[in-house]
Order: sequence, then C-alpha cells, then structure tokens
Amino acid sequence: MPSIEYSIDALNVKGAFYGAQAMVYVEGDDDVLFWQKILIKTSTVHLEIESVGGCGEIDKYIAQLESGQLQAIVARDSDLIPLTANKSLNPKVLYTFGYSIENTLYSVDTLQQLATAWCKSNKVTIADCQVWLDELAKTFAPLLHLDIANAISNGGTQTIGDNCTRFMKSQSSEVPCLTKVSAYTSIMQPLFSSQLLSSAVIAIGTDPNRIVLFLRGHFLASAVIKFLSNKAKAFGRKVTISADSLYAAALVHFGGAFGPTHPHYVYYSTSAAAAVLAL
Repeated sequence: MPSIEYSIDALNVKGAFYGAQAMVYVEGDDDVLFWQKILIKTSTVHLEIESVGGCGEIDKYIAQLESGQLQAIVARDSDLIPLTANKSLNPKVLYTFGYSIENTLYSVDTLQQLATAWCKSNKVTIADCQVWLDELAKTFAPLLHLDIANAISNGGTQTIGDNCTRFMKSQSSEVPCLTKVSAYTSIMQPLFSSQLLSSAVIAIGTDPNRIVLFLRGHFLASAVIKFLSNKAKAFGRKVTISADSLYAAALVHFGGAFGPTHPHYVYYSTSAAAAVLAL
C-alpha cells in the first residue's frame, strides 16, 4: 500500500512518470500480479498497475473516477456486486469475472494441472476435478444464498466467512458436509426474510459453475488446498500447501493458460478494451 496519500493532480500524472498511458489501481498486492497477466494479454498499451491497500481504499478511487476527477483505470473484485445491481457502469472500472481473482485462478483446468504437479501423476483428470467442484456447489449453495441475501439487504451479518473447514467432513477433509451446512443454515436463515432468500436463490440460479464462481475467494481457496493435499496423499505424496504457495502456482499456470480458449477470456478482453478506449 502506498505510504503517502496523493492529490488528484498527482494521481493523474503518475502514469506519465512511469511512461505509461494510464495507471491501473487495484486492491492488493496479489491483485497486481493477476491484473498484470490479464492486461498483458488483452491490451496493446502500456499500463502501470499499483495496489492501493484494500477494497475500502479502491472504492474511494472508483468514486473519484465516477466524479470525473480521476483519470485512470480501477480494477477490483466483483464480490457479490453483480448480483445486487450495484455495479459501476463506468467502463474504466474493471471487475473480476467472479467473486474475486481466486474464482478465475482456480478453474477446473488449473485444478487438474496443479493436482498433476503435486501428485506427480497424470492420472488426475479434469472429470475428477469437475465432480469435486460440482459437489462443492451442490452442498455450499445454501451458504451462498445466505451470503447473497445479506449483500442484497446490506445487513452486515457475518455469514460464511473465508475458510471452509467448519463445513467439511473433518478438519483435513476435502469433502463438504451436508449435515454441517444444514445445521448452520437452519440457524442463520431466520435472520433473513423468505423474500430475501428467494431473491438470492433466483439471483445465483442452479448452475454449479456459477455457484462456485461466486463463493468467497478465500473460502474457495481453502477448499482447493484440502482437495490438492488429499489428492496428493492418495498418490502417496505428503505435501504441505499454504495459501501463498497455492496462489503462486496457480498464477504461473494462469499466465500460460490465459488466452482465447480460456472460459473467462472474452469477458476480460472485452472489459479491458472498453476501459482503454474510454481513457
């Protein structure tokens, strides 16, 4: 995060200082590398990317952009904004395809590639990974409904959090537990009206891929770590996977795989082109 706060005038000339056509302001350090991979593949102009230190700060930049004061591009996690009709219409505001960068990084293809590397075996298939993701979607959908209902109502209720462990069969299991999810949702659902919960169900739909796309990014990442660790164990490999090592490995794979055949490429390339055009 920058150690000093710049004036609007200073922010507007910062791109020129770096020899760039424009600055791209993102939430955090992890986002810098992700958006760099995106923009290198989708833009022909030089853009300098800088972290501003979190979603609270990035929203200030979006406000300055929408007021016409700031001349830049701002990129942030979508969170649940696309499901609550609060998305900025300014083309210079870029959003992730799903909840966060993790929901693009941990695609089924990436899971298969990472599992192959950590298991040191080519016997982990995309079908294996898709079955697991579908099970996550099926079991965790009621948790996502709570999260969406809370976002729609702007209620501020703590819903599912950023770690999946409490909802798995055991501390180390990669298998989601329907019993634990049901027990939790039975406690939480009375906090929301039936109308809100129905709106949440309609907003997300039933497509498993869409459900996984809007699970909280860190929540999803914590499940991916368990999946990969247990896959490796099944192949006789003892591995320790941290959130940082998972991110680093996924980012390397993403950098090579992101292109016209990637399922999110059209969204990002279209958004990036519109942002550059609006500069």
